[in-house]
Amino acid sequence: MTFKKIDGGALAAPVALMALVAFATLGGCISSGPPASPVRWLDPTAGLEAPAAGAPIAPLALHAQPHLGQEIAVRTEPAVVVYDTDHRWLVPPRELVRRAFGRAQVGVLDSAVGAELRVELQTFELQQLEGAPGARIVCRVVRSGARAAPGVRVEVVASAGDASPEALAAAMGRALQQLVARVLAAARP
Repeated sequence: MTFKKIDGGALAAPVALMALVAFATLGGCISSGPPASPVRWLDPTAGLEAPAAGAPIAPLALHAQPHLGQEIAVRTEPAVVVYDTDHRWLVPPRELVRRAFGRAQVGVLDSAVGAELRVELQTFELQQLEGAPGARIVCRVVRSGARAAPGVRVEVVASAGDASPEALAAAMGRALQQLVARVLAAARP
C-alpha cells in the first residue's frame, strides 16, 4: 500500500481519519452505559460493646474454613447460598471473630499450642429467607488438655429489621456478640 502526498505529508489524511475513528469509538465506549457501582465494605464490629467482665479464660485457638473470605455469603433459600457481588466484609470473617473476642479481652492464638479451647468457624452468612433477614454464625468448640471433650456445635442467629446492608451488618454484629458470650460461657468451669 502506498500513500500519496497530500498537503505537505504522506500520512496526514490517513492519520487524521484514524484519529477521528478512534475518538468516536472511544467516546461511544465511555458513554455507552452507567458506571459500575463501587463495592461497599461492611464492618459488623463497628458498634460492638465489650461484654460484661467475667472470670478470665485462657487464650483460645481460632480456625476458619478456607471458603470464608471477604465475600459475603447470603442464604436465599434453605439449601441455596450465593455471594453478594456488591458488598464485602471489611476483613475476613476469621478476623471479625478475632476482633469480637478481643473486645471481650480474650487472646486468640494462631495455633492450638497453649490454648484450652479451639473454635472452628464453619458458617458466617447473612440470611434473606422469606421475610426473615438476619445473620447466622456456626462454629465448633473443642476443649483440649485434661478436660478434653468432643466438639460442641454453637449456632447463633440474629434477626435484622430489614434486608438493607446496614441492618444486615448490624445483625451480624449482634450475632458476633452472641457467639462470644456462648463460647465464653462454655469455657468457664
